[in-house]
Parts: sequence; C-alpha cells; structure tokens
Amino acid sequence: MNNFNENYKTSITFHYDTGIIFSLIITLVYVLLSLFIYLLFFKTLHSFIKSISYIIENPVIFILFVYVGIICQEFVKSLLLRIVANVKFKEQKIGFNVNSLMPYVESKYPINIMAYFSLLVLPNILILVIFILALILNNTLLIILTYVWVFFSGYDILTLMKLKKYWKKNYLVSENSSMPGVNLYENPFNI
Repeated sequence: MNNFNENYKTSITFHYDTGIIFSLIITLVYVLLSLFIYLLFFKTLHSFIKSISYIIENPVIFILFVYVGIICQEFVKSLLLRIVANVKFKEQKIGFNVNSLMPYVESKYPINIMAYFSLLVLPNILILVIFILALILNNTLLIILTYVWVFFSGYDILTLMKLKKYWKKNYLVSENSSMPGVNLYENPFNI
C-alpha cells in the first residue's frame, strides 16, 4: 500500500479465523439483545419469522440487499476519510478483495490514529441508528440486515480493541494489505 519507513512500523494483525469467530460472537450478542428489545416493544416475534421466511424464499434479493448495505458502508467510510481524516478522494484506494468477495476503501497513506478510530466507530453508530429507525418503523427485514452489517463490522471492532493501548499516542495508521488489521507508524510529523 505504501512504503512508509518500515523501521518504525508495528503490525497489529489477527487471523481471518479469529475475525470470523469474534464477528460471530459480536453478532450473536447483538441479535439476542435486539430480539429482547424488539420483544419489549412488540411482544411477539411473528414479524421476524415472516421476514426470515421471506429471506429463505428470496435469498438472491437478500444477498443483493446485503451487498448494497456493504457498499453503502464503504461509501460512508470514503466520506469519513474525506471529512474526518482530510484524505482527498484521489488519495483513497477503492477496490474489491477477491479472497473475501468484499469491496474496500482505504487511504493510500497512513492517517492519524484518532481519525482512524473515528473511521471505525462512526459506521457502527450508523448501524445503531438504522436499527433504531427499523425498530420505530417495525421493519424486521431491515433489523435482520443490521445483523449482517454487524457481522462484517466485527473485524473493525476487533481492530479497535487491539489498538486500544495506542489511542492516546501519536501514531499513524494504515490498513495491512496481507492480513486483517493495521500497521502503526511512529508519527514523525506530529500531526
């Protein structure tokens, strides 16, 4: 991705399996919590069962919605790179990972760690807002879609947890191109 000084690089990575297991646990907790909240409001899971049967009957439409949601998440990340980290659109790398079958957006250059923190947290807040909106509208299909989005954000949450001890320090961050996680660089510019 970049050739920032390798002498000052620290890689914070994890295996794909670890990311998947963590994402499953986070998603399971989120599903159970959301079902509890849903039951508090509506006293029945009839709409959920109806939405699940719709998904089973129309898996292509559901997969399409999932990918549209993921593309929207990456679009939000691109906008946040521009707004929060001041990374121009031409300085962003937009692509598609063939191994994971997922689109991605990242900065071509390392960015400040606090800006990176915001890039990982704000989309998850957006998922929470979508969940609340879906709850208000009693749209169970949208609630179920947030489950999928939470699963995919599990890697970001795990990365946040691994970066916890570096947050207050002056580091620059770039995505790791070979494994899930990031590369940290001591910030020589103090920005």
